[in-house]
Amino acid sequence: MAMAAVLERYGRFQGDPTPLQLAEYFVLTPRDLQAIADLRFDHTRLGFALQLCTLRFLSTFLLDPTDVPALVLKTLCEQLGLSDATSLTRYFERRTTPFDHQLLIRSHLGYKVFEGLERSQPAPGGVTRFETRLIVRGSSGPVPGPR
Repeated sequence: MAMAAVLERYGRFQGDPTPLQLAEYFVLTPRDLQAIADLRFDHTRLGFALQLCTLRFLSTFLLDPTDVPALVLKTLCEQLGLSDATSLTRYFERRTTPFDHQLLIRSHLGYKVFEGLERSQPAPGGVTRFETRLIVRGSSGPVPGPR
């Protein structure tokens, strides 16, 4: 696949997730449900759940967190006890809500913010290595690889 095609598909849903993907990425854990229970409104609970599961599945937040397949909405609504997703239209009433949720979700999942390239200590012989740090659950250490 050409790089342009890969970049075009990155961070986007490519149709409905498979049943296996739904089970792995879109089933809310008891810990997820506890974090969601602290939110006051149906639309904020659903929006938070959408962003949480989308980050797990796509490894990124969507520019429009509501741009997801209907099957994803249905799956999350069932788990949250919502009859449908109509309340989601209110998720953007307060402009900062989706961004506030992103910060909470990163903390909830133990994700670290991408720090780019960091200069490490010189290796023996004076050669300097560069290490890339990724958004990795529970780790902000160097990416393993050849030295």
